[in-house]
Amino acid sequence: MARIKRRDAEAQRTQRVGRQLPHHSLRSLRLCVSALKNKTSSAGIPYCPAPASPPTSRANPPTRLKKTAFTALQVLVTVGILYAVFHDRAKRAEMAHALGKADRWWLLAGFGAYGVVEICAGVRWQLLLRVQGIALSWARVFMLLLIGVFFNFIIPGGTGGDVVKIFYLLKETPGKRTQALLAVLVDRLIGLFALIAMAGVLIAAQWHWLVSAPDAVKYIWTALAILGGSLAALGVSFLLTGFGLIHKIPNRLPGRDKLAELALAYNLYGRAWKPSVSAFFLSVGAHVAYFAMYYCAAASFKAALDPLD
Repeated sequence: MARIKRRDAEAQRTQRVGRQLPHHSLRSLRLCVSALKNKTSSAGIPYCPAPASPPTSRANPPTRLKKTAFTALQVLVTVGILYAVFHDRAKRAEMAHALGKADRWWLLAGFGAYGVVEICAGVRWQLLLRVQGIALSWARVFMLLLIGVFFNFIIPGGTGGDVVKIFYLLKETPGKRTQALLAVLVDRLIGLFALIAMAGVLIAAQWHWLVSAPDAVKYIWTALAILGGSLAALGVSFLLTGFGLIHKIPNRLPGRDKLAELALAYNLYGRAWKPSVSAFFLSVGAHVAYFAMYYCAAASFKAALDPLD
């Protein structure tokens, strides 16, 4: 009876320890218990096999090197473009002459309009970050925003600045990688929503003027196709995520991870509808100020333009 009690107590201790061990260690423990029952060494000491080593994962490909090489290529392209534009001394003199004759008040108004663009963008991003529980000061938000703007001008493409902005944002918010990525993603999406809405309104208001030139008609239909495709893509992503269909998409399908991120973003920012709506109207204000900046630039060079054109 005493031997049975000791064996039961030993089994209970083994189970308690086994619950706290990973799968590979639990397997080794079971092998050890089996060996204790069946085998002993030549010295009479119970034999226990060595614990199995955990499975090792294959090394990730050197993606960092690829990203660095791609960024270096973008910088080289930018330097080449700047050299092609400014290497001609006659062209530099012509540009300096044109700037000298420009209306300085219109140029100043254009700078002010662009300042409104970045203020709206900074306030919008701060609202979206707070929804994710990321608390940054206004100074840090605008600093990161301007860093992204700088790299958008330096690196060709529309995402170079966002990549740099995400890099520095992750340094500011360790442990919140998903939240930071979603804040930048939704910032882009809301800006796209506002741009599509404004484009639809302007196309409807200026339709007769847009199709008055036969050469421009084909470009108008191309733009409408792109606009419709963007709306369809956003609608499909909303349906897939809203009805929980994202889980039925095969794992091998390209873009599934992005749709999963959209599902999380739609769910979170849909519940926080007040900051989302405020961000939408801030995006509209930013787009209007952007158009105003171009109008001021054209007016400074005495170009006669209708603001709606």
